[in-house]
Amino acid sequence: MHDTDNIRKDRVLDKMSVDDWNACVRPKVQGTINLHECLPRDLDFFIMLSSVSAMIGNVSQANYAAANTFMDAFAGYRRSLGLRATSLNIGAMFDIGHVAENEELRKTMHRQGFAPTTTAELLALISTAIANGAAPSQIITGLGTYNPATAMASIRDRPLFSQYRQVCLSSSASASKDTSSIRSSLRACDSFDEALAVVTSALASKAAVLCSVEEVDTEKALAAQGLDSLVAVEMRAWISKEFECNIPILELLSPAPMAKLARTVAERSRLVAQSG
Repeated sequence: MHDTDNIRKDRVLDKMSVDDWNACVRPKVQGTINLHECLPRDLDFFIMLSSVSAMIGNVSQANYAAANTFMDAFAGYRRSLGLRATSLNIGAMFDIGHVAENEELRKTMHRQGFAPTTTAELLALISTAIANGAAPSQIITGLGTYNPATAMASIRDRPLFSQYRQVCLSSSASASKDTSSIRSSLRACDSFDEALAVVTSALASKAAVLCSVEEVDTEKALAAQGLDSLVAVEMRAWISKEFECNIPILELLSPAPMAKLARTVAERSRLVAQSG
């Protein structure tokens, strides 16, 4: 009995205490509520820095995931009151902080498919969220591309990520074919208008696949046609690879029509500049 009692005691000590839970959860929960109650109601922006761990969870960090999930939900609550709010689920920062200083952890996260988030990207996300009051209440970054051989079990097995898995796998299967076709078409263009038509067609086709719709209306915003923040991550990565240009996620989720997005992509693309 004595040995059994010791084993049970050790197991109890391995569990998270209430104090450990509160030490992590309380600052984010109470701090957010305090800001909500004390700041003016007519703010131009109210941005909370959450984490991608709120979506996927981390071993031994249930308190951290819960605290960030609260902020994600609170952003939706503020929106229901007609107030500004955006929660940014930030991925692992690879150029500053703990991950940047731990090479083994960085390599592990790469193998698991996480996309690195840089300081410049984070600042761009914050700037766009400030400028775009119509941005979604929750923006998810850092998930990267799904690989069934290396992905975390929580992403590989949970129904929550079924659409994410399907999008990534279907994109990977057609990536080389799409790349060759798009680049060849852009190189054959003699004018910007011709290149713009290629970009618009490619974006519409890709958006139709990602949003699971038969056809995309270029005069409507992608967000109004099924593009959410999770799918926007994949769309952004695809645009970066196919057109060699950077489009912030919040621009993809803006209320502007897809035709305007296509023009922005064409104007920023190095491939289009070469074709003109």
